[in-house]
Amino acid sequence: MYKVGYIRKIEVRNFVTYGDVQMLPGPNLNMIVGPNGTGKSTIVAAIILGLGGKVKTIGRGTKVSEYVKRDCEKATINIYLQGEEENSFIKITREFDKNDRTTWRMNGQRCTIADINHCTKQLNIQVDNLCQFLPQDRVADFAKLNKQELLKQTQIAICKDNLIEKQTELISMRESHKEKLENIKKLAEELQEIKDANSRLEGKVASFNNVLEYKGKIAHLERKIEWIIFEETRNQIELLKKDKFSAQKVLENYRNELKPIERLISDYKEKSNCIKENDTTIIQAIRDLERDIDQTCEKIHTANSSIGEIQDEISMGLSEIENRNQQIEEALSKLSDKEKLHTILMIKLAQCEKEKVTGTNEISKCTNILNQLRINKTQLEHELIEEKTKLGSLQHDITRIENIKQERLEQLRRLSKDAYTAVMWLRNNRHQFKGDVFEPIMLELNVFERSKAKYIESIIPRRDRMAFTCTDKNDMNMFIHCLREKQRLSINVLHSDYNSTNRPQSEIPLEQLRKYGFYTYLNTLFSAPDPIMNYLCQTYKLHNIPLGDSSTNSTYERVPRNINVFFSDVFRFGINYSKYSGQKSTTQNEVKGDGGFSCVMDFNQLETLRGSSEESHNRIQELQGKIQNIDAQITRVQEKINVYRETINGILKQKREADNIKDSIVKVQENIELMRNTLKDPHEVREKGKEKLKRLVRNVKLLQEILKTQMQQLKDFFKKNSINFIKLIWIREKIDQLENNSSDAKRKVKEAENTFNTIVDKYNKLMQDGKAQLQKAKSLSNGFAPSDDGFDEFREIFDQLPDDLQELNDQRENFITKISCLNTADSEELERYQNGQKLIKDLAEKLESRGNELHAVEKKMEQLKKDWLDPLNELIFSINARFSAAFERLGCAGEVTIYKGDDDQNFADYGISIKVSYRSGEPLQELTATIQSGGERAVATAAFMLSLQELTPVPFRCVDEINQGMDSNNERRIFELIVQTTCQADTSQYFIITPKLVPNLSYPRKMFVHFVHNGPFINSDRKWSASKFCNPLQVM
Repeated sequence: MYKVGYIRKIEVRNFVTYGDVQMLPGPNLNMIVGPNGTGKSTIVAAIILGLGGKVKTIGRGTKVSEYVKRDCEKATINIYLQGEEENSFIKITREFDKNDRTTWRMNGQRCTIADINHCTKQLNIQVDNLCQFLPQDRVADFAKLNKQELLKQTQIAICKDNLIEKQTELISMRESHKEKLENIKKLAEELQEIKDANSRLEGKVASFNNVLEYKGKIAHLERKIEWIIFEETRNQIELLKKDKFSAQKVLENYRNELKPIERLISDYKEKSNCIKENDTTIIQAIRDLERDIDQTCEKIHTANSSIGEIQDEISMGLSEIENRNQQIEEALSKLSDKEKLHTILMIKLAQCEKEKVTGTNEISKCTNILNQLRINKTQLEHELIEEKTKLGSLQHDITRIENIKQERLEQLRRLSKDAYTAVMWLRNNRHQFKGDVFEPIMLELNVFERSKAKYIESIIPRRDRMAFTCTDKNDMNMFIHCLREKQRLSINVLHSDYNSTNRPQSEIPLEQLRKYGFYTYLNTLFSAPDPIMNYLCQTYKLHNIPLGDSSTNSTYERVPRNINVFFSDVFRFGINYSKYSGQKSTTQNEVKGDGGFSCVMDFNQLETLRGSSEESHNRIQELQGKIQNIDAQITRVQEKINVYRETINGILKQKREADNIKDSIVKVQENIELMRNTLKDPHEVREKGKEKLKRLVRNVKLLQEILKTQMQQLKDFFKKNSINFIKLIWIREKIDQLENNSSDAKRKVKEAENTFNTIVDKYNKLMQDGKAQLQKAKSLSNGFAPSDDGFDEFREIFDQLPDDLQELNDQRENFITKISCLNTADSEELERYQNGQKLIKDLAEKLESRGNELHAVEKKMEQLKKDWLDPLNELIFSINARFSAAFERLGCAGEVTIYKGDDDQNFADYGISIKVSYRSGEPLQELTATIQSGGERAVATAAFMLSLQELTPVPFRCVDEINQGMDSNNERRIFELIVQTTCQADTSQYFIITPKLVPNLSYPRKMFVHFVHNGPFINSDRKWSASKFCNPLQVM
């Protein structure tokens, strides 16, 4: 019977490998079976993506466009869910294209992803919960969930009592509780610090009142002292006032006596200044006149120089005419010589023309030969480049084969980063070990032929291939401690106590087995260090596993009884004998390698490559010799061409020389004509020079008259300057005489001024001091003087105090001494004490309020903890009962408990602890990736998911290849457990994906088996039958 939310039908078009296909699942268990690569997991991907899941949930790819079938533009997924009524369905459609654009529809109506999520949430479908959807590539992720993540996923999957919301609220409340507790602690510490500080100030504050009393008395004393000082200052001012008046009168008398002499000195100085001004004018006129005289003399000198230049110009003109006539005669002589030379060259050129034609023809023939040689050389060079490229490729292949160990190291890094890290560590720390420590077997073992690697790969499991080998047990223990325990690396370590005298020997000589087609044992197919070879032979008996050819396929029945495992060319044979009946059973499996030892050093290929490399090298030398021979021929032909070219170039050079001479003749003729046309008349040159000389002589006479007048003016100015100089000397003597007579009067005035200024300075200073003293005294009396009515508040004590200034100062010093003897608080400390008292009160109130808030939070948290833990304990108890029962049916032991961590109040650390034991007598151990194998973790994962079956109200579950890594016994037990659990009444719809079904399973009627028949390599329907896989009576 289908329930609400069950999947009734799945349709996909152009999705991954499917073109157009639909699936009709049953209401209970649906087993989806098919070979690897046919598209089983694609059905789970269609369910996840069709119901709004993300690509990362599947674990394959990063974009939805990667799920569009090749050569198609878009894909479609239709999921039909059971509705409220029997014949009602909810159809969810998702269309997406290669550009990652998605269109959603619900029951044919366009909608958004939010609508789809709302619908799936109402039906309690959780496509991102590994407890409901476990894709193939996420099975390992589920096993890797830590305790906290497993609890979170389980609570989400249960979907009742709001468990996950309550835990989230508890975590938030716990953080708030810790924060409030920390705040209270800080407030209490702050309150105590303030109390301690105030207790230290109490003694000082107690002495503060005494200090205030003494300071009041000191204030009265200082007030009396300041007013007494003011009265004394005022009396001194009155005395200085009288002295100032007497000094001013004496100063005025001395000044009156000095005034007549100063007036006479001033008159003489004024006359002296007038003469100096007149003399300055005369001196300036002399300088201007001297400058004019210099200019006139310069003009006369220039005119005399011009006369000489004109005479030189006449001489040069006549000389130039004579030189020009001589040049014309020389040019005529050269012209005659060039005409004769040109005639001789033209005769020679006529004779060499035949020789030029012959040279040109020979150059043409040699050029053709040279071009052919260069073509041959180019072909040889191309062939040489190709041969060098071939040689480089061969050398690269040789290097690649010789460096095969590095490739193996890279392969190890891809398979296990932990093992790769351990190899790097070992190479740097090998000196720490006493004996030999070998790197993983896959790095140390070398198969001689790549085609034989598959036999070794089928015997040695991957776990041992990546194992390190130690010859000393102490070294092995130290190696495990350094890498497993310290660095937390997941690695395998083996011990092989090799003894060279105990080398493994085959039980049956190979000669006795050749009749069955055997030609070698497996231990001869490879090389490895002796300890590793010894371990492999002892563990896997490689020295007793023979390898045969195709004839072994027909003779395997006659192989001796003591050989249990052997190989033909394509099959692996295993022979077992029953311990009770002695009946022989043979298994035959096709040998397939996994590439683990495919990185081999092929010695045959290496020798072939080296031979080809040597041939290529010889061919290169041969081609280089041919190219050198052609280069020699090219050099000889080129030399011959150069000889003919030199001959032709000589002829051409003579022709160019004749042409140059001809051009030179024309230029000489033109030059002669030009010189004749530009030749001047000597008489004309002489007449022009005489005219210029007459004009210059007249100009010189005029300048000489101007110079005479200027010299007379200069003489008059010098005479006036001398008279002024004599007058100034007489006036200066008069002024000196008068100043000597007035010096005694000035001294008396100066002394009187100094006396007067000294008295004035003292008077002014005393006035300033008096004003300052008055202000200071008033400041101590609230601005009032003793004569003011406002002074009455101080008058009684003021009058009682003595008038003696010394006695007042003694009393003030006495009080100051008393204050200094007291340890009192200053104003800042007093303020700090008062503020501290106020803070103590405020903090005490605040601390009480915060304590009440904390108590309320604790009370609420305890109630919420009870509301969360009670149903959670019941849930884990139910899961544990089912999980333990499931493991008991498997012949093992298992337990599921709540993990609370170190602090049961730290709700973020709560998780689910799964402990299992797969062997009798072995204690329960935590389920981790390091203790249990992959198959054992898969068994625990399946049992845990089945334990949630009746507790989780989800419509359906999907599990993809849960049997990965299980052995046949566990696989059968898990399948029987799944069938028994999921085919009961009131269970969810189940989808189990597996590449195979173990033989002889029971198939109840509620179980549907769907065979995936997809792909180009699958046989057609008529070549196989379901009866080969299932009992015909049980086929649905």
